Formats: sequence, structure tokens, C-alpha cells
Amino acid sequence: TLRRHRARLIMRDIQGQTVASELEALRPAPKRWPDGARSCVLLTHDVETSSGLDGIEPLRRLERDHGLASTWNFVLGKYDGYKETVRELQREGCECGAHGLYHDGKLFNDPDQFYIRMQRIQGLARELGMRGFRAPALHRDKEMFSTIDFDWDSSYPAWDPFQPQPGGCRSYLPFWLSERTLELPVTLWQDFTLFRELGLNS
Repeated sequence: TLRRHRARLIMRDIQGQTVASELEALRPAPKRWPDGARSCVLLTHDVETSSGLDGIEPLRRLERDHGLASTWNFVLGKYDGYKETVRELQREGCECGAHGLYHDGKLFNDPDQFYIRMQRIQGLARELGMRGFRAPALHRDKEMFSTIDFDWDSSYPAWDPFQPQPGGCRSYLPFWLSERTLELPVTLWQDFTLFRELGLNS
């Protein structure tokens, strides 16, 4: 109830406003898509709990019916039994990414803790062939992010005032987060915000 009330207040207050970019002088990626496409859609799911793990198959069934392959981001230290699920999704053509270690809001508490956790995250991700990362709750810190060893990251919203860390990079196109890592901004507000907090049904 409190989250719904907060979301309605934010929606009332923003009234078409935007926010300043969190990242100065973004380095955009080349503006071309594979096979001559003019744009693309990335469908992603964050598997944050063991019940979320149990809910993968019904959602995959829907995706299969429509010929879709999506990205599934797993919390690598929070629940058991996900490794075979990751491999099965990869066999089906889906991509899997790391979604932190515990989803406890503490990844960016201090640099030392970040580096210790990130070493473990990257080790588990390599073991499972995961090439990407999304920070829990879309928390982010530019300085710490510049050290991650992933091909892609998807932790920056283009703009989302509803997140625990509101704001965004104000880029709807990919850009280079570091020499190594391509940022794929989250371009839509999350389904939980739209359906549960704002009560939209369209």
C-alpha cells in the first residue's frame, strides 16, 4: 500500500519532467543493429527468489509459443538449484546473466565489499557462461562499475523515477560503460511498477 501511494505521488509530481544524466559524456556504441535491423527489443527477467525460479517454466512456455528468447538474470548466492535451469535456458537460445550475489541492497555499500562480492559473482558467471550483469534493484555506482569484467551490463535505466535509486542515464541506445563493458539501458519502467504500483492495465 505504501509503495502504491509513493508511486502515485511520484507520477503526479513528474508531470512530463526528465532528470539530468548520471553519466557525463556517454560514449555511444555504433548505431547499427545486426542483419540490417533498425532497432531491437530485449526482453529480460530478473529471477530474485526461489519462487521466481519455480515460475520460469510457465513464462518460458508463453515465450516459446510466440517464438521469443529472452534474458534471465539470476541471483547467484541466494537460492539453490538454478545452475541446470541456466544451462537449459541457454540450450533454448536464451541468455542468462548475473543479478548480484544476494539481492540485499549492499553490493555498493563500500568499494572493498564490492570488489570481494564481484570477484565471486564473476567467477560463478564464468563457470555458467554468463556474459552479462544486472545489479540488484538497479543500484549503480559509476566508479565501481568501471571495474566489472562482463561483456554487457543492464543496470542503468534510461530514466526511472520509481526505483530505489531514481534517475537514469538518459540514453535509450547502448553506450560503452567502460573499455570492456557495453551498457544496455533499461528503457521501460518495470512491470511491477506499471501493474502493481500504478495499477495500469493497458
